[in-house]
Amino acid sequence: EPYRRQRQMCIRDRLSLEHDLEKLRRAMEKLKPYEQKIIYQIFWKRKSQSKLAREYGISQQTMNEKCNRILVKMLKIMKNEK
Repeated sequence: EPYRRQRQMCIRDRLSLEHDLEKLRRAMEKLKPYEQKIIYQIFWKRKSQSKLAREYGISQQTMNEKCNRILVKMLKIMKNEK
């Protein structure tokens, strides 16, 4: 019985994670191409904001502000999804 309950929770957690990942994917698709590229480089390629800022020829503070705006936009998109 405890194993079964644990397995059910694991399945439920996995389904919840898959649902969240799908929402994240759809939110990424709704971003502008340059926004997608920034988020991809930071979270998937693990580039630092300061390195990206140098590549884009902008200050680290400006890159930080861009990232924050993009993340807020993504959260709004995800929140409005059913």
